[in-house]
Amino acid sequence: MQANFKHVSAKVYDGYFFKSELNIIPDVIVEFPDEVWTFDYVTGTKTDQYQRYLLKKQETYASQGFKSFFLFDESQLVIKEGNRAIALSKGEKGSLRFHPSDKHWEDVLIELSNHFGFEAIVPNQRLQLADHKVHWILCVTDEFNGQKFKISQLEISQFQRSQIPDQWYMIIGRSQSVSFTDLFRYNRDTHQFSWESSQIDAEELNEIVATAEHRHQQIEDDRQAMQEEHERKRRQYEEQRRKNPENGWTFSDIAFGGRVRPSSDFQEPEQYKPTIFDKNTEERVKDCLRVLSIMESTDFPQTNPAFVDRIIECRDDLDLFHRTGELPKRIAGNIQMMKYALQID
Repeated sequence: MQANFKHVSAKVYDGYFFKSELNIIPDVIVEFPDEVWTFDYVTGTKTDQYQRYLLKKQETYASQGFKSFFLFDESQLVIKEGNRAIALSKGEKGSLRFHPSDKHWEDVLIELSNHFGFEAIVPNQRLQLADHKVHWILCVTDEFNGQKFKISQLEISQFQRSQIPDQWYMIIGRSQSVSFTDLFRYNRDTHQFSWESSQIDAEELNEIVATAEHRHQQIEDDRQAMQEEHERKRRQYEEQRRKNPENGWTFSDIAFGGRVRPSSDFQEPEQYKPTIFDKNTEERVKDCLRVLSIMESTDFPQTNPAFVDRIIECRDDLDLFHRTGELPKRIAGNIQMMKYALQID
């Protein structure tokens, strides 16, 4: 490192020499006339105690206005290659604050999203990009050969009820190998290391575009198949309601406080026992009918066949309740999904 900075007005120090000035010291400090860079090789575990220490170190550096580099041991990174995703610990995520997002790659993601749709950018269709900001993170081997990843934060996509931790990021394009020789190669013209520069390789860009285009076509094919399936189920649903108009009953059909009144064509089995249900069940069924009424008055059943399936299941469950007094457990999940989509309580 000293050799790379010997031709510029910068001094390289062991962080230990700043012990009297800093309560938490970096491994190495490079002091320019008007700026200080710090370097830390992070080999610690992902325990909460170590993560708190790392975050405190980052807060100290930020308060001093340092430009800080964290070189993470490659054994600590959690990468899911199949999903092109990487999970960052709190300390790894905290290191992103010291470097601006990559505007060039951000523009690439925006253009791809505008052209193919955001669904075509992320491999996992349950997820989407939280924004289009692209950061980088650098991991190193024991021999200090580096690997630079371009990453963008992920979040759960619309209408998904589950959640994911905010430390999940998507890997953008290829990773970049950084040799030990180039790791600290300083470019005095750009005032940065050579590997920091934002270069968009034409071959890499073509691969990303081709992948997005392929996913976009798959999504369109799936969407067409879903529309055809939706039309089939819509006809089935309408036919079912036409043949069985009594299935469209409302809660006023129920004799509150006593047994459920069966439909006119229902033959009560000999072993059937009258079902008594409490006020809570009454409110649950009222809520189900309310949500179903709202859902059926919207465009959701026309645009998403999955909601047609849920409506049919709910109607079947309520019909069963109408006849037997038993309310299947699955109806709660279906109603909650509709509430989430409708954005109602």
